[in-house]
Amino acid sequence: GRRFSHECDVPSTASIVTERDVVFVSVALPLNHAVLAPNRADDAMATQRAVECWYLAGLSLGGAMACRYAADNAAEFDGLVLHAAYCDTDISQTDLRVLSVLGTDDSVLNADRERKRRALLPADAEIVELDSVNHAGFGAYGSQRGDTPAPHEPSALRADVAAVPGSGLGKPNL
Repeated sequence: GRRFSHECDVPSTASIVTERDVVFVSVALPLNHAVLAPNRADDAMATQRAVECWYLAGLSLGGAMACRYAADNAAEFDGLVLHAAYCDTDISQTDLRVLSVLGTDDSVLNADRERKRRALLPADAEIVELDSVNHAGFGAYGSQRGDTPAPHEPSALRADVAAVPGSGLGKPNL
């Protein structure tokens, strides 16, 4: 089976894993910040020896931390999923499958910096931009200071986000 290590939000990811051969592992983070526990994926992987395929994922700053971890441990992972995030570390020469999901109404993520940092991803990285999704639409934590107001109900935004990662995580169960 596949194991999906994800420090992102549970509501979006729950709908992904219920339709696919994927198991979600959410790691506990000090103050809910990946930057305070950059190697926390080690713990999850150590307890799941039977897992054959690992994807690491992160939201916002957690995405940058996931990218750093994946860069240092590329041989251990099959892929990386970024939600409202970008890499600040070069993983362009790795064999990682990368899916980056962005929102067109995200005014928290620095869009210019994100576009420039795409060169740090493998050439075949999949970039998906969701219309009318703001930064908070990727999580279940409420509005973010400086973000564009949500044009839809938060649950609808999360459903849009959850519908995308299937292309990066394998086919739905039949």
